[in-house]
Amino acid sequence: MMKFRVACLDYNDSVGILICEEDYNGRITHVADQIQPAMRPHDMNLIHSPTLQMSSMEAAALMTRMWEAGVRPHGIKTQDGEVRRLENHLADMRRLVFDSTATPAAP
Repeated sequence: MMKFRVACLDYNDSVGILICEEDYNGRITHVADQIQPAMRPHDMNLIHSPTLQMSSMEAAALMTRMWEAGVRPHGIKTQDGEVRRLENHLADMRRLVFDSTATPAAP
């Protein structure tokens, strides 16, 4: 199975991805050659083979390694707003439990 090593290369603002195989001790035994895609004209009526194909497990492993290297997708909403709403809700519940005269805050 393919394994991935990922490193952010700050000196040229890029990401280096090493595709390899490891032995049972985690030592690299094989390394894939550098990919140099040859571009060809595309006929929209034909389905060509993918440039790179991997199993779902391998794709998930690559995503995990990219995340660990600090690569984040653009446009993904963070959960900060939801966490803030939950914290406010919990604060309201605490006020209701510990102060019998309190009413919940307006949303």
